[in-house]
Amino acid sequence: MKNFIWFIVFVVIVICGAGYFYFSFYDNSLGAAEQLARDKVNMVSRAVSMEQTNLFTEVGRDLELIATMFKGEKDISNKKFNDIYNKYFSKDSYLTSLGFMNSAGTLVAIAPKKFEKEIGNNYAFRKYFQNAKTTKDIVYSGLIDNYRPKKIEDEYKTILLALPVHYNEKFYGVFFTQIDTDKIEENLKEIMGAFEAKSSDLYFYDIENDKVVARTGMRFEENPDFEEFLKKVCQEQKLLNKKDKVYTFNNEKYFIDIQPIVGKHKKAAFELIGVFLYDDLIGYFAKFNREVIYLVVFIVAIITIVLIGVVYNEKVIKRLNVKIERLEISINEVAKKKEVSELTETTYFKDLRDKIDSIQKSQDKVLKKKKS
Repeated sequence: MKNFIWFIVFVVIVICGAGYFYFSFYDNSLGAAEQLARDKVNMVSRAVSMEQTNLFTEVGRDLELIATMFKGEKDISNKKFNDIYNKYFSKDSYLTSLGFMNSAGTLVAIAPKKFEKEIGNNYAFRKYFQNAKTTKDIVYSGLIDNYRPKKIEDEYKTILLALPVHYNEKFYGVFFTQIDTDKIEENLKEIMGAFEAKSSDLYFYDIENDKVVARTGMRFEENPDFEEFLKKVCQEQKLLNKKDKVYTFNNEKYFIDIQPIVGKHKKAAFELIGVFLYDDLIGYFAKFNREVIYLVVFIVAIITIVLIGVVYNEKVIKRLNVKIERLEISINEVAKKKEVSELTETTYFKDLRDKIDSIQKSQDKVLKKKKS
């Protein structure tokens, strides 16, 4: 029994030690796996943000080049805008239009022709136009709805880049171009497809207007709750500068990485938000962990069965020992009876019994004579 108790103590110590070692190993390995996942998330988000940064930089350069084509011209020709657009930007371009607004904010020229119904509209109220009057750098509008004072203009959302023009230090107007947000979204989806991140999303986020410009929509299409959640994450990361947190939405964990999109002259009013499903990036580790747990459970089950078997066998052995002792007692009693029987069957005991019987008979005769 004493050995059995020591055996149980030894097994408990081994299991506790193995458990402590495993969970220490698990915490360290999980931390390393999460860091690798963060590095991958950061790499993807940064690569995509650089792609979008290049887009804004190239558009800015194109706008500056277009402005040089009109250098010295005080009467801006709508035909010239159409010629430039049709020659350079009508195919495979992110630009949906080119145009010019005068110093009063009135649209005087625009290409292609489908936008000519907007000529004469005044955009002096727009924030980008107000900013353009006070700078010489390209100004970004953020995501805006097309202005439709005549109600015949097309309805669409766009991002506008405005380049201020000054003659003799006097504000003359702005050359502008509009970017196709649908193409931005297509580009994001193409990039995510290349990374095979089927359960992850990229969001092109407009900081100034607090809006999502484009999304890949791999997990979430337009989801106001999720977008509100993203806004809070962006604010938290800016305030706390904490990017190593795992975020939870609807009981699912996510890695979220935010990268700025920088234009040619300054930081644009946009950010690239990468949202990556935790289980997709750490899934292999969770699978390995489950396999280890199953193995540990199996080993514990085997040890438990062995212990139960040992306990059961000890009880069986005790019962067998009791039965053997009882059997030995029975055998001893039978052996004694047999020895007595064998002894009484000898000639000596038979003669002795005959003598005893003869004496008994003699005594019985004497007693009868006395009575008579």
